[in-house]
Amino acid sequence: MKGKMMLKRIMLLIIWVMIVNGVQSQSDGVSDERFERLSRGINLTGWFWYGPQDHAGLDARFTDAELMQLVELGFTYVRIPITLEFVLDPTTEDLLNQSNVDYLLRAIQRLNQIGLAVTVDIHSTSLADSDAANYSGALEDPAFVDVFVEFWGNFAAYLSDTNPEMVFLEPMNEPVFYDDPQQWVPIQEQLIAAIRENAPEHTIVVSGARWSSRETLMALEPFDDRNLVYNFHWYEPFVFTHQGATWSSDFLVNLRDIPYPSSPQIIAPLLNSIPEGEARDQVRWYGEGNWNAERIRAEIDQVAAWAAEHNLRLICNEFGVHRPNAPIADRAQWTEDVRTAFEANNIGWAMWDYDNNFGLVTRDANNRPLLNSLLARALGLNLPQSNSLQTIIHDMTLPHEGRPHGVPSNFDWALQPRIGMGNNPGDFRAFIAWGQVYEAAEGNPATNTRVQLRDIQAYYLSQRDQQWHLLQRSYLVDGAAYREDFAGDDNHPADMRLEADGSVSVKAGNGYNFHFWAASGRVAINPDDIAGIFVTVQARLILDDPALPDDRANARYLLSVGADYWLDETVGWQNWETNADVAIGRFRYVTPDWQSFNMTTLTATELSANPPPF
Repeated sequence: MKGKMMLKRIMLLIIWVMIVNGVQSQSDGVSDERFERLSRGINLTGWFWYGPQDHAGLDARFTDAELMQLVELGFTYVRIPITLEFVLDPTTEDLLNQSNVDYLLRAIQRLNQIGLAVTVDIHSTSLADSDAANYSGALEDPAFVDVFVEFWGNFAAYLSDTNPEMVFLEPMNEPVFYDDPQQWVPIQEQLIAAIRENAPEHTIVVSGARWSSRETLMALEPFDDRNLVYNFHWYEPFVFTHQGATWSSDFLVNLRDIPYPSSPQIIAPLLNSIPEGEARDQVRWYGEGNWNAERIRAEIDQVAAWAAEHNLRLICNEFGVHRPNAPIADRAQWTEDVRTAFEANNIGWAMWDYDNNFGLVTRDANNRPLLNSLLARALGLNLPQSNSLQTIIHDMTLPHEGRPHGVPSNFDWALQPRIGMGNNPGDFRAFIAWGQVYEAAEGNPATNTRVQLRDIQAYYLSQRDQQWHLLQRSYLVDGAAYREDFAGDDNHPADMRLEADGSVSVKAGNGYNFHFWAASGRVAINPDDIAGIFVTVQARLILDDPALPDDRANARYLLSVGADYWLDETVGWQNWETNADVAIGRFRYVTPDWQSFNMTTLTATELSANPPPF
């Protein structure tokens, strides 16, 4: 055994010297087709990294339906973080825990079979001094480096029979070596040599030190192996992305509701609520940094320019926002700004993570995944289409599906859609989209059902260029319970509930509707440039209490959307003197499936000639 190990180490040393001295490796580079596999990814945490302790638990971690949904959403790969102790067994000749690596291989094959590529990521070694953030801690011991390199050579040999177009090897997640990042360079060179000897066709994911920072990546002298992708992680600005985090800097723990984007004016009102000290200083710095889409794009452009200069493939296989304390809409906006900056620079990406505290989904009481559709949209994923041109036309031409309870028959919108001011705002210079939820006139026997609402959008057709332009979009809606006939403007707080995906659900009844509007408030308009208006919102029925019987089949909730023009963005309501309605769409029944409800000021012919975005 000692002779074999000595021979193997000599061979690794030879390959390492070849890399350092500029001898071309066996690889021919990463093809466009292979690199495309790394374009859109998600990290599956809590599976092989601090996940179930037995194979039965690992089997149950993700259902086939969940994994297929990732494909349907448009993900091209998953990154599998792995605890080193799961696959390493120092008591065996090849250092592999055979039972566990066999199980891991089956998981990789399961993912490959449905079209998902896989990055195999050794995510953490034993932690140095119990530092939860030092994932590479054990590599600070030179003796363990030898073990780790030998392990990776054997692990790569084991994985070499997998499809190199579908499986990528990442030897170490977020190497730290904070005091001397250069310590990581020769270790990474040895790892590349060990993997390349044993898996000559597989692409290796390499990174800089200090938690895969872009600064340490850009300080690297590129390796002379072309079958590599260069990787960095992006969590900037940390004050926003890690607010409330308990495993990092102490000042983050009590931060919450820190907004994005930032400016001194936006942040100033928050400072008085934060005690003097590092937390306040960091939040002030964040505000002064004016973090927005332009700043993020400029920062990411720098690392992209470095990669382009050296003709390197570049990915970012971790980015995300700590979910519990961050404002929902701001988290989505940051995600969209980062994702679009990546894609503009041909940087493949993977979000951190799927269903943990940075997750794309949350889980209900029955462990079913609940997709955050606002975040999914921010990632540019494929969401199920719930709208069509025919639906939009019908929502302005057909009678209501049911009559809303308590609405007098002499109201001109009681039985059918109607257009108010339409495309002629007159002196009005502001706009807001709204909607209404009513029980049906014949009653609503369901008692355990709520109406879930999300993503109200409004567009205007410009007279100037005949193009549709986004006027306002708000994932969250706000609203109140109004008397069904609106007599006296009588209203009170509604039975609203914030759902896990960031949307809102409501109940209506007892003589009151739920009148809602875009939570972002009114927006300014140019009254001389309105050639058309289109408003849409999504809604479905959900259970009020999942532990009680499902009575959604008995529910009789109706929903319609509309919009108002206002004199300006702040004036109060003065008995219709300061506002007027644009139009109101068709009332339709809400069902358990997501549906879009629409209003427009255009005719069917006009819509067919120039359809709005949907």
